[in-house]
Amino acid sequence: NELSSVSPENMDTKVLVSKDEKISSVNEHPRNLISEDTVPLMETFHEENEENEGDNGMGRNRLGRGGRKRKRSRRPMNPDGGRGGRGDNGEILGIGDGEINTFHSMESTTTNINLKDIKNSLSNLHLDQKISSVNRDQNLAKIRSRQGTILFTHIRRAGGTVLEDYVLKPFVKSQGPSRADYLCKEGELGRYYRMSASQLKPYAKDLASSALQWRHCPFGLHQLLPSDSFIYITMLRDPLARMVSWYAYCNKYSPNKCHAGKAFMSAGKPDESPASKFYTSRASLYRSGKTAFDRDHSAPTGTFHPNNLEYRLDDNYQTRMVCGGTAHDHAIPIGQDIQKCALSNLNKYYSFVAVTERYTQSVCVLAAMVNIPAQLKKVKNDKATTMTKKEPSDFRQNWGSYMEHDYVLYKEAHRRLDASLVDYPACK
Repeated sequence: NELSSVSPENMDTKVLVSKDEKISSVNEHPRNLISEDTVPLMETFHEENEENEGDNGMGRNRLGRGGRKRKRSRRPMNPDGGRGGRGDNGEILGIGDGEINTFHSMESTTTNINLKDIKNSLSNLHLDQKISSVNRDQNLAKIRSRQGTILFTHIRRAGGTVLEDYVLKPFVKSQGPSRADYLCKEGELGRYYRMSASQLKPYAKDLASSALQWRHCPFGLHQLLPSDSFIYITMLRDPLARMVSWYAYCNKYSPNKCHAGKAFMSAGKPDESPASKFYTSRASLYRSGKTAFDRDHSAPTGTFHPNNLEYRLDDNYQTRMVCGGTAHDHAIPIGQDIQKCALSNLNKYYSFVAVTERYTQSVCVLAAMVNIPAQLKKVKNDKATTMTKKEPSDFRQNWGSYMEHDYVLYKEAHRRLDASLVDYPACK
C-alpha cells in the first residue's frame, strides 16, 4: 500500500540520475558540504519508551533466545576490546564468499590490525570455512525436515516483521518445544565482526540450538554454525520506497526521530522535502562524529547500534546487510567491491530472495520451499504501517547515491524470484 515499485526493465532510467543529466546539484546538496569536525565518542542507542518494532529504541524488545534484557543507560562506547577493523594498508576487513575478504577504505587508516591474527582467532569457531562447503539444496532439505537454522536477513521497512510474526515464528513454534527462535540484537551479535572469538562463543552456542534467527543482523552468522545446517533468506524492497518509508516510520513512531533530532525540519534547504531533510540531518550528524567512531570500533554492547553506525546505514543499507562483515559499518560511501560482494552472497548463499512489492508470490514460494503448513501462510500488514504513497519530488536527485548499489541488488532479487516461480508455478 506504499510507494509503487519500479519495474526491473526500466529501473536504470527511472530511478537513477541519467548519465546525460548534470549532477552538480547532487554534489552541492548539504550532505556533501558538511564539516569534517569531530565530536567525542558516540553514545550507544537507547530510548526511554520501547513500543512496537524494536528498532533503534523505538520498539518493544521482544526477547527470544537472543540474550539477556539489559538495563539501558547513556554511556560512551568502550574503547577497549573487540576484533576486526582495518588492515595494514587502509583496507577494511569484511566477511563474504565464506572467508575473510578485504574492502578498500576511502578514508585514512586509523587502526592497524593484523589479518593473520584475526584469521587464527576466527578459525577457532570455524569462521574460515570455504564456500564450497555450502550446499544450498542439502541445507534446504534439512530445514524441510525440521532441522538446522533459518538465517533471516531482515531489511528494515521491507515487510520483514510481518513475515516474522505471521509466518516464520509460527512455523518454528509448530515444530515443538525443542525448537526456538533467536532474536539477534543489532548492537550485539548484529556486529559480530567486531567481536573476538571468545566473545562469540556463547552466541554461537545459542544460535546453533535455534531454528530461526530473526531481526536486523547482516550476512555472516552462518560462520558460527556447522556448514550444512542453515539457509539464508531475505526480502528486498524498492530502495527509494524503503528509504521514504524509514523516514515516515521514524517521524511517526520515534520520539527523537531515530536520532535525526526533533528539529530535523530545520536542516537542509528551505524548499527541501521533509523526507530529504530527515536524511540531511542524519548525514550532518554522521559527519560530525565520523572520525571518533572510526577510532573506536570497540566490542559491541547494548541492544542498538552506536549512533554513527546508524547514520552510515542510510547509505545503500540493503547492500551493506547482504554483504555483511565490515561492509556493514563501512564509511560512506561504499564502492563497487561491496556491491559485488552482496551480489555474490545473494546468489551463492541465499536459498530464497523475496521482493516486498510481490509479497503474495514471495510468501507462497517460501512456504512451498520449506514446507510451511497452509494455515501459517496467512499474513496481514498491521506492523507499524506508515501508508506512505507519495514520492518526494526532490528525493531521487538528492539521495540517488544512497540507493545506487541497492537498486542493482533489487533488480537481482526480481530475477531470483522469477526463477523461483519456475520451480513453484502454483505461486505465479
